[in-house]
Amino acid sequence: RRAEQALQKANEDLERKVAGRTHALVEVNQRLETLQEIDRSILAARSMVDISNAGLSRLRSLIGCEHGTLILFDAGRSEARVLTLEGAHVSGFEAGAVISLEDYGPIDDLQAGGVRRVDDLKTLPDLTPMRQRVLEAGIRSFLTVPLVADGELIGEINLASPRRAAFSTETEQLGREVGNQLAVAL
Repeated sequence: RRAEQALQKANEDLERKVAGRTHALVEVNQRLETLQEIDRSILAARSMVDISNAGLSRLRSLIGCEHGTLILFDAGRSEARVLTLEGAHVSGFEAGAVISLEDYGPIDDLQAGGVRRVDDLKTLPDLTPMRQRVLEAGIRSFLTVPLVADGELIGEINLASPRRAAFSTETEQLGREVGNQLAVAL
């Protein structure tokens, strides 16, 4: 009887492990399929807007986040331009809008290739004017991924959510992979 119970427990443990690994493989497969879809969309796109729309849309659907933007920087003019916007409207943050980098906030960490993740915007001291508008629009957490081409920061992808701590280390990695693809294409 004990041997039978031990065998049953070992079988249940094995089934749990197989189910966990199967789930992990399904997630990796979905990730690779999404990256391939983005590659195909980039190749088929006719403009920077088409490229950014395709990449951002697929990234948002894979991650499951509510809002996303792709911003291009013009350091010479000290401006940021919203190329693509998906999700809720934030005042002053429409597609095509131009924002001064002074209002936008520092981007030095992005130039160094760092990903910026904020789990709760309400806990940040001294919000920039742009972050204050984002908070007022109901955003609680965000992830910012740099777009770097040939060593130069050309823009960023912003993923945002009304939920606290909506993004993980895995989300950061996926955002970085898509950001690298889009930076090269743009």
